[in-house]
Amino acid sequence: MKRQLFLTTAVLVGALCMTFALLQVSQLWAATAAQSAAPSSVSYQGYLTDSSGLPYSGTVAIEARIYDADTGGMLYWQEVQTNVSVENGYFALSLGAVTPLTSSVFSGTPRYLQIGVNTDNNGSGPFTTLPRQKFESVPYAHWSTYAVTGTHALTATYAMDANRALSSTYAMTSTYAMTAGYAAGAPWSGLTGVPAGFADGSDDGASYKYVVVVAKEGGHYTSVVAALNSITPTASSPYLVWVAPGTYTETGLVEVRGYVHLKGAGPNVTKVTSTRSNTVQNSDAATVRLYDQGRISDLYIGNTGTSSTYAIGVWMADDVTRATIMDNVHIEINGSGGVAHYAVYASDAEPTIRRSHLHARGASTINGAYASVNSTGGGFPQALIEDSVLLGAEDSLINCTDNSGTGYAMQMSESSPIVRDSYICGGQRAVVSGINGNPRFHGSIVRVSSTNGAYMVETTGGGIVSFGTSQLSYVSGAQTGLHTGAGNAPRCAQSYNGGTFAELGTNCQ
Repeated sequence: MKRQLFLTTAVLVGALCMTFALLQVSQLWAATAAQSAAPSSVSYQGYLTDSSGLPYSGTVAIEARIYDADTGGMLYWQEVQTNVSVENGYFALSLGAVTPLTSSVFSGTPRYLQIGVNTDNNGSGPFTTLPRQKFESVPYAHWSTYAVTGTHALTATYAMDANRALSSTYAMTSTYAMTAGYAAGAPWSGLTGVPAGFADGSDDGASYKYVVVVAKEGGHYTSVVAALNSITPTASSPYLVWVAPGTYTETGLVEVRGYVHLKGAGPNVTKVTSTRSNTVQNSDAATVRLYDQGRISDLYIGNTGTSSTYAIGVWMADDVTRATIMDNVHIEINGSGGVAHYAVYASDAEPTIRRSHLHARGASTINGAYASVNSTGGGFPQALIEDSVLLGAEDSLINCTDNSGTGYAMQMSESSPIVRDSYICGGQRAVVSGINGNPRFHGSIVRVSSTNGAYMVETTGGGIVSFGTSQLSYVSGAQTGLHTGAGNAPRCAQSYNGGTFAELGTNCQ
């Protein structure tokens, strides 16, 4: 007995999958050689349910037809395929596998696809038919006469240049159209109307005159240091140095100078590491040095150095302004040994740090996610930190569990950073503001995780640490709590206790 099927879902799902398949075929055709045959089939997928709404499983026959109208009209093509497998409602077939699709099927007026199904797998029918679905414009792009024959396709000499581009009288129809040897590699300088910032092949909003690729194979360089040392960037000749997925262990300093964007494929897949350390907190202890007007994004930076006192992820000096950017960077300083580790060390620098994860652990005395000092005696550095996670603790998880007495999320001296929408957690201290400085936190979560003589804020001078619309979490008890040190206590505005969710007073209590 024939089962009653509901096929409406098959029409909608099938139509969407079919459109996608046509796009894929079109892209494939654009890259084929001039004399290759045009595609003669189109992938189609659908979904069948029975009268109870349950997915149908079995073997069916499917009839496909193409007309020039949504009802009635002239039949241009048809075929029947038997033994089409349906599993849990889903089926797939290649239209044109029995009767190849040709250019004449899609020439002229719009075309409509009609699908019919016979659950007895009888190729003679009868078929339960669906309402016809109109083909979109995609088929006409790759089934045109010229595209199929190749007479004017993929062979012209002047395709897509400034004078014979897609909008010109030579485009799409003449011997100059769409298909020249220059088509795939046309220079941006030969095109008009290119959006600003796209001439470097990237849509990140910046414009680069030169692009260098670092990759394990197939790039310009296999070393990040070698790539950066090979270039001479200027304001008029900025560089994008793109680093392909892989782990790049560097012995030399990775120097990201002004007007250079060091960009990876994402922190999970592009990793730049070292084992550098030094007796002084300077670039000799760091994996990366970031200069003013430089930019780092979308990569992981690591340092496992323990042979000397200090190990640092990214080091910056007093030339660095907020035009210096770190975006979507994950920094881990985690060697087992040494006196102090810092994910970022800003020596009189005030960078912009966004969407980044900074974590330091493994040292015997201090593990700081972010350190900032006013080394030149001028104005207090005012870094901007947004949407980031700063962890100073042995635990790399978000709760930053640590009873070692070494974890400092932010350790600063005469610094006044602005921190927005970020998570700040230290095992021993969340925020240390030495001598002076006025760090400000907005919309952030700030916590200290330890109960072993830990305080959320430590100040030693006349500056004030301020919290606005933020969550503060700390354990109050003997030798632990909100504040310690000879400096001013922190102040709060519209902030609350992370444990009780009670609103805090202006004194953060």
